[in-house]
Amino acid sequence: PLITLTPNTTANSYYEWNTTSSWNLYAAPFSALEGTNSIYFFSVDASLNTESYQSQVLKVDTLLPGAFSLQSPTDSAWVNDSTPSISWSASSDANSGLKEYRLFINASLDSTVSASTLETIPSSLSEGTHSFRVEAKDNAGNLRVSGTRSVSVDLPNPTGSIEINAGAPSTNDENVTLTLNYGDNLSGVKEVRYQNEGDAWSSWEAPTSSKSWTLLSGDGGKKVRYEIKDNAGNLSSVYEDTIMLDTNPPITTLTTNPAAPDGEGGWFISTPLITLTPNTTANSYYEWN
Repeated sequence: PLITLTPNTTANSYYEWNTTSSWNLYAAPFSALEGTNSIYFFSVDASLNTESYQSQVLKVDTLLPGAFSLQSPTDSAWVNDSTPSISWSASSDANSGLKEYRLFINASLDSTVSASTLETIPSSLSEGTHSFRVEAKDNAGNLRVSGTRSVSVDLPNPTGSIEINAGAPSTNDENVTLTLNYGDNLSGVKEVRYQNEGDAWSSWEAPTSSKSWTLLSGDGGKKVRYEIKDNAGNLSSVYEDTIMLDTNPPITTLTTNPAAPDGEGGWFISTPLITLTPNTTANSYYEWN
């Protein structure tokens, strides 16, 4: 503020800040000092009548609180929590002192925090994108505003499916092809991983619609699992498919009826019926000569 000293008669006025040991002759309105200060003042008229000095305490804070910045979530981040936590660096105020922080969601005041630089949003956010900012307020009412960021909420889990060798019931090769589906309606699919039953999960990797995969060795039923993660961190159910690995070729037995040649010298003299019998479920093939 500008300070004006006005005596009630023709006089010289004097003033000083925070002390009465020396005085300044008042000539024109002057600015108050920043902070909490006492101003002392008096006037002397033409007859040298001297007024007893008066004093007044002035509290002046024209400066904004110190600069600060939002910390988390990062701008445009996806979260899988409808009440995410917002954090920011600390502000300060050397004059009147810092009073509070005020958190705004979608341009509306959401909550007030006295000292902490971390606040969990008290009211649930709907799915989708929301803006947020923080204001630092000092005891004089000055406001320092952080930048504005956006955060997007995604609560549903991603979905997908897996098939081994296009759904074939069995294979004679450990190397198979996985057919994969994946989807997420909000944040989108970020990465996927795979697992042979009884083995460790693979590392997370970018999604793809088809993948070459090696089954665990050894004949028998094999199960491959598949998991999906979206950009908000939501995990899908574990999808799986099974296939029978059979790497042992069948053994086929040939029999005739009659069972042995019925003529002389190893010759059949009646046309025998030939039967091919594999030792497992299989198709049998034949050719002459």
